Amino acid sequence: MMTPAASDELREIAIPQPAPAAPPPTVGRYRVCGEIASGGMASVYLGVSEGETSPGAVRAIKRVHPHLARQRAFVEMFVDEARISARIKHPNVCEVLEWGEADGTFHLAMELLAGEPVVTLLRRLKKKPQLLIDPRWHRCVARIVAGACAGLHAAHELTDDEGEPMLIVHRDISPHNLFVTWEGTAKVVDFGVASAKHRLHHTTTGTVKGKFAYMSPEQLQGAKVDRRADVWALGVVLWELLTGRPLFRRNTESETIFAVLKEKVPTFASVRPQAPEALEQIARAALKHDLARRTPTAKVMQDALEAWLAAQGGFEASDVAALLDELMPGERDAYHAWLQKALTGGNTLTPQREAELTAPAPAATGSARVELDDQSMIQRRAQRGRARWILLGVGVGLLMSIGGGAAAWELARGSSRDTTSVGTTERPPVTHAPAPAVELPLAAAPPIDVTPVPSTPALAPTPPAAEAAPMVTAERPAAPATAVTAVRQAAPRAARIAARAVADGDDDGSGVGSLDVATPGGWAEVWLDGRRLGHTPGRFELPVGRHTLVLRPGGGGEERRAAVRIVGGQLARLRVELAE
Repeated sequence: MMTPAASDELREIAIPQPAPAAPPPTVGRYRVCGEIASGGMASVYLGVSEGETSPGAVRAIKRVHPHLARQRAFVEMFVDEARISARIKHPNVCEVLEWGEADGTFHLAMELLAGEPVVTLLRRLKKKPQLLIDPRWHRCVARIVAGACAGLHAAHELTDDEGEPMLIVHRDISPHNLFVTWEGTAKVVDFGVASAKHRLHHTTTGTVKGKFAYMSPEQLQGAKVDRRADVWALGVVLWELLTGRPLFRRNTESETIFAVLKEKVPTFASVRPQAPEALEQIARAALKHDLARRTPTAKVMQDALEAWLAAQGGFEASDVAALLDELMPGERDAYHAWLQKALTGGNTLTPQREAELTAPAPAATGSARVELDDQSMIQRRAQRGRARWILLGVGVGLLMSIGGGAAAWELARGSSRDTTSVGTTERPPVTHAPAPAVELPLAAAPPIDVTPVPSTPALAPTPPAAEAAPMVTAERPAAPATAVTAVRQAAPRAARIAARAVADGDDDGSGVGSLDVATPGGWAEVWLDGRRLGHTPGRFELPVGRHTLVLRPGGGGEERRAAVRIVGGQLARLRVELAE
């Protein structure tokens, strides 16, 4: 049980900027030529095969961060992702070719996708909103979503070696996990939290996995889900691509959940009257709360989209590719130039990563709230205000208590390198073909180099009445005794704002703790040591110790910084107000 800190403190912490670590020279039988992306759980590298099988083949290599490779839950989730993905052979699903263990951690080799995730398309649309009223864009969206439907239907229909349905449900369909290649082909990626028969890792009943804004009502309530949960998520993506605005995402998790469960889907006429009514009807059919009335399969949704496209004269992958070049001019050429340099040893950074590492870091302003929580506090805190109405019906106490093993293996673009020191085991690399594995041992624990955030002398605490942008609203009474009161700071505009969590709690010796991050007032990318963990709201697994997070608002503006302390096996919560 957590106990509250003795008092609030004011702190101003000098934040060192760590240099990103170099990628490993090899991963298994693959020579690493560059880094494509990095998330909270894994990094993705550009690799070239140097083995007897497919020598010279260029692949994307997903490698679990070494400090997580000794956690059984993470290993089980990784093996599940590899085994499920490797069985799905469809042009609209990112193919997993092999997986294995080497140098104290685990990896899988995937086809290299050249293009952008759908979330990037949505961001680019903000700069070119005129495309939203272009009939070509409407047809482009229909083609992309139809391709995603085809890939998902292939996964939903997959059978095991005995011919029995595997009952696969992706559970995390969102713009982040739908990819569009430069050739105009849609790809479904990341089956890291998919449900299926014969999984090694089993989710506790009532636990929710995925992104709230794209979850179906039954998924949010912790009920058992089937393929129709993925159909719902496709309906949300279709609606957002056609309107250029979020459908259910709100400033807080509680508001987002309320929107999914209670609010009506706005008509296209009220938000984007130029969007075709026929596509609105397809989206609405996928967004029925009544499962008996919802579009039953991704194939049915695909057929409806294909019929509409045929009536419009068609729209092929080459047409999608041409419109992507118009939406993102020069980015295809920049990618291929980087790829050529990386393969010839001339460069190891994508253009996006190079820009991020060379850009000056702006000073941060704002206020942050940090709490350490346990499940009992989450359940009590969730029963307030409008959230209380929701949670009495759906049990968000369970929803928000996803454990250390309930994290998705997100392929987060535009992020930097893991700075954890990696040890090399003497065990030779082990590579698995795409076949079921019965048992997979945990990797040996590599040494972890965690540099604590330097502390500064505490100043006098600030009275609550004097704080700007107060974090506790009328819907939220003071935190119970299980929470650690936030460290607050009011600093000059140019100062860097940081808040540090201080807790008296038992470390369970796992070496990993959890952190929930939310940014009321908007969303933000979450960065740690130059590495992008994901976006808010989200939960992230971090090594124990003190860390400094950087929050980059998605709508632009100055960065926020917050220093937190992670305790093994404990859940910390970070709230940072973003200005409108």
